[in-house]
Amino acid sequence: MLNKLWHNISHIGLNNEFSSSKRKNIILSNQINIAMLIIISVLSIFLKVLRIVNDTEMTFASQRLLIIIGICILNLYLSYKRLFILLKISLIFIPAFIFFILSPIVGFVEEESYFYYPYIAIALSVVMQLILHPHKDKTLYVISILYYLTIISLSDNILTHFSPVKYKAAIIVEEFSIFYKVTAVTIFTFIHSSIYYLRILNFRYEKELTETLKKLQNTQANLIQSEKMASLGILTAGVAHEINNPLNYIMGGYNGIEDYLNDKNLNNKETQTLLSIIKTGIDRAAGIVKSLNQFSRDNSAYDEICDIHPIIESCLTMLNSLLKENTTITKEFSTETLIIKGNSGKLHQVFLNIISNAAQSISEKGSISILTFRKENNIYISIKDSGSGIKKENLKKVTDPFFTTKAPGEGTGLGLSISYNIIKEHKGEITIDSKEGMGTSVNITLPI
Repeated sequence: MLNKLWHNISHIGLNNEFSSSKRKNIILSNQINIAMLIIISVLSIFLKVLRIVNDTEMTFASQRLLIIIGICILNLYLSYKRLFILLKISLIFIPAFIFFILSPIVGFVEEESYFYYPYIAIALSVVMQLILHPHKDKTLYVISILYYLTIISLSDNILTHFSPVKYKAAIIVEEFSIFYKVTAVTIFTFIHSSIYYLRILNFRYEKELTETLKKLQNTQANLIQSEKMASLGILTAGVAHEINNPLNYIMGGYNGIEDYLNDKNLNNKETQTLLSIIKTGIDRAAGIVKSLNQFSRDNSAYDEICDIHPIIESCLTMLNSLLKENTTITKEFSTETLIIKGNSGKLHQVFLNIISNAAQSISEKGSISILTFRKENNIYISIKDSGSGIKKENLKKVTDPFFTTKAPGEGTGLGLSISYNIIKEHKGEITIDSKEGMGTSVNITLPI
C-alpha cells in the first residue's frame, strides 16, 4: 500500500506524451518534495514534543520548518498543475532563501550558524544538479550556481549584519574571513564540477546506448522483414508463375478465336466487343503478374536501372483491391522519364508501404495524390493523402521499428521503418508531414 502511495505521488503531473528524460525529472522533483515533507514533518513533531516537555515557546527555527512544509505542499500542487518551471524555481531557491536570508532578517541567528551555514547551502545546492539539465535549462542552471555561490560567499556577512548579538564565533570568522570563504567556495566548486563532469559523461553514454539500441532494433526489424519478404517473394513468384501458365493458354485461345472469326468473316461489331472485354481482362491479369514478378525479384544489389513511374504504377496495380471505390488517385507525374540506379524490388516495397498506409488512413471518401518531378540531380516523389493524419507527439516515432498506431493485429510497425532504411540505402531522404485529421504527406528524395 505504501509503495503504491509513493508511486502515485511520485507520478503527479505526468503525461504519457513526455519524453523519458522529462518523466524522470518530474518524478525526481516530486520525490525530493515528498522526502522533504516527510523528514521536516517528523522533525516538526519531535520539536513540538520537546517544547511541550520543556514548556518552551516556539522559535523561528520551528516556524521556518512549518513554512517549508507549506512550500513542499505548494510544490506538489505546482507539479499537479504541470507548472514545472515554477516547481524547479521553488525547489532550488525558496528553501535556501528561508534558511540563509529570511532567518537572519527576522533576527534568528545562532552562534553555530557561522560554522555550518555555508555547508548546508552546499548540500542544498545539489538539488539543482538533480532537477536541472546543464544544457536544456542553461539559464536557470547558471543563475542557480551564482545564487548559491553568493549565499556561500556572503553567509558570514549576512549573519553578522542582522545578528542582534555579537557572538565570539563571529569574531573568529571575521579574523579568518578569507580562508573561511575560499574553503567553502572551493568545496562548492569541486562538488559541482565533479557532478557536472559525471552528468556530461552520463549524457554521452546514455546517447550512445540509445543509438546502439536503435541500431539493434533496426537490425532486428530488417532481419524480420528480410525473412518475411524472402518467404513472401517465393510465394509471390510461385503464384505469378501458376497464374501465368493458364493466362498463356487463355491468350492463345483468344488469338485462335480472333483468327478463326477473321477467316470466316464472322468478326462483326458484337464479336469485337466481346473479344475486347476478354483482351482487357487478359491485359489486366498480365499486368498483375508482371507487378508480382517485379515485387518478388530476389536481388540484393543496388545497380539495377529503376524507372520510378512504372514502379509506382505496378504498386497501384497490386493495391487495386485495397484502394476503396471512394478513394480518388491523382497522378501528377513528370513528363520526363525518372530513372535511378538502385534496387527495384526494394523500391516496390517502399511505395507499397506508403500507398497502403495512405489508403488505410482514409475511412470514407478521400484522395491520394502522387507527384513526381526532377530538380537538378535529384528525383522528388510526394505522396499525399486526405486521411486521418498522425498525432504531433507520434510524428517523430513513425519510423521507429515496431511503432504502430494501428489496432493490434493490423500492423507490425515495420513498414515505415523499413521504407526509411531502404531510402537511406539509396542515398536518399524521406520526410513525413502530417496533421491529425488533415492527412499526411510523405516526401522522398532520391539522387540520380
